[in-house]
Amino acid sequence: PSGARTVRAEVLRYLILGGCKKCCVDESGIDLVGAYVSGALDLNYATAKHRINLDKCRFENAVEAMQLEAPLVSLQGSFLPGLNLQRAKIQGGVFLRNKFHATGEVSLSGAVIGGQLDCSNGRFDNALGQALNAHSVQVTGAVFLKGDFHATGKVSLSGAVIGGQLSCIKGRFEKEKGDALNAQRMRVKASFFWQGVRVDTGSINLNAASVGDLVDDMSSWPLGGRVGLDGFTYERIAGAATPTDAKTRLDWLSRGDTWKGVFFPQPYEQLAKVLGEMGHHSDRRQVLLEKE
Repeated sequence: PSGARTVRAEVLRYLILGGCKKCCVDESGIDLVGAYVSGALDLNYATAKHRINLDKCRFENAVEAMQLEAPLVSLQGSFLPGLNLQRAKIQGGVFLRNKFHATGEVSLSGAVIGGQLDCSNGRFDNALGQALNAHSVQVTGAVFLKGDFHATGKVSLSGAVIGGQLSCIKGRFEKEKGDALNAQRMRVKASFFWQGVRVDTGSINLNAASVGDLVDDMSSWPLGGRVGLDGFTYERIAGAATPTDAKTRLDWLSRGDTWKGVFFPQPYEQLAKVLGEMGHHSDRRQVLLEKE
């Protein structure tokens, strides 16, 4: 772009990998802000000695970083045609936030992240495929898909293991056909925040997922048989504004107790179990009665 600072991808790769004795990289790492990166940045199977901060940059091509090893990766505010961090090992966090925008698949499939995965206020566009593929990702900290987070295309957290919270507060998910969010067999050790969410098109699949606290509101769960709750488990229903009364919770279950025409009783058993443990015995009985 006219007036932008242009950096060739091969030069950037050279610096990320440490440079040489005459052109060594400071221990603080690579800090590149507001540049245009020409060519294809190839970091496949590379090892970066220092953190990678490429913020508010514009990339000519998708970034390939399969099995990259690095202390930290930040692309916040950057625009790129795609990002492949499949099976990467990042010691700290991965930051794809604050107006980050990808127009192709962002893959973190099988990645191991020692800090947090923050996609707050990020835009992920891949309407015909996977917008954010974090299948089997392992994140020690929290995962944020919140704020102005917007995905057009599938978001996959299937098989993900998240050591902190998963926050989707005010996030937006849409997929013309199939799952807008696939979180089958996901494990979240702390709280799952599902409030102020928009699901314009597509389904929410939480089958066989498990979380610590469930913090939600009813308006965030789509109608029309677009929620899968079979096998979904949670330890508590938490949050001052989170409903626990049987009437509201039965409305919730009615959106997710049937999948492709098959009725599943497990969501009722799970809800009754949690309500009983929380001391809501009358509501528990109503849930079990409705199940029958």
